[in-house]
Amino acid sequence: MTAALLLGSSLLSGAASEFLPVAYDAGSEISTVDAIEKATSAFGQLRHAVNNAGYPGPLGPSTEISTNEFQELLDVNLTGIWTAQREQIRHMLQQKPREERAYASQDANEYAKRGIRINAVCPGFIETPIMKLGGPGIDSIKEYGLNRTPMQRFGDPMEVANTIVFLSSPMATYVSGTEVRVDGYV
Repeated sequence: MTAALLLGSSLLSGAASEFLPVAYDAGSEISTVDAIEKATSAFGQLRHAVNNAGYPGPLGPSTEISTNEFQELLDVNLTGIWTAQREQIRHMLQQKPREERAYASQDANEYAKRGIRINAVCPGFIETPIMKLGGPGIDSIKEYGLNRTPMQRFGDPMEVANTIVFLSSPMATYVSGTEVRVDGYV
């Protein structure tokens, strides 16, 4: 599955930011490692990392889903995120000591001692382009999501982005190893 990696030189400062869009296959280790190499080559260091790849995968009864389709889901949603985090931490550990950040759900205890804060942002049902496609599988997911969410709406991608910006800001320098739910209380 092709994903877009938007790399920036400055996330929160008042200065103008530079961004480098990189298309890569989030389910491919080689493609993911290459995208992270491009980031560090372009900007000299990696200060923030947000691992946000995922898709619902094949929709339908499991008896009608091939092993290859299911493996692609795991490659993108699980292995791809883990690979990106591993490579980002490797780069951050080689940089000069400073407050560096990566966002995912593991390794927080190990790397906090070395100045890397790791948190997980856990979105609920978010109104993404995939959700706007419609169709039998998507429509049933949307109905299920609305029925489970007390707010009776889907989240906006900016609500997730604002959470990530907060965790990347000086306001959250003592936040590490936590899961922040952005899910309308699902």
